[in-house]
Amino acid sequence: MEESSPSSSPNRSTTPTPPTLPVNEDQVATFRSFFQTYNRISEYCFRTCVWDFGTPSLRAREERCLNRCTSHYLQMTKEIGHVFAEGQTNLMLGGAAAPPVVEPVLGSETTSVA
Repeated sequence: MEESSPSSSPNRSTTPTPPTLPVNEDQVATFRSFFQTYNRISEYCFRTCVWDFGTPSLRAREERCLNRCTSHYLQMTKEIGHVFAEGQTNLMLGGAAAPPVVEPVLGSETTSVA
């Protein structure tokens, strides 16, 4: 009887494995941040805008609400990013200017300073 070698075994895959790409931690962090933002938008706007589960599709008012909600949320996220970037630039340049006040857009939450 002839003994088969491990390389000629019918159970072994001969498909080469693709090379692994180096992990860029900045890209991973950006990707994670994007999906966290996406999940927050989805959850918040769904809870705020979808009222009727009796139909298989969105009603016109729900769709309008979702469009407004996502637009406002994205605009606020963009504004916060700009404020953060400006603050980082000021810190790097040695300035200690107070950050600008950003008014909340989403929801009816208000904050009061006593």
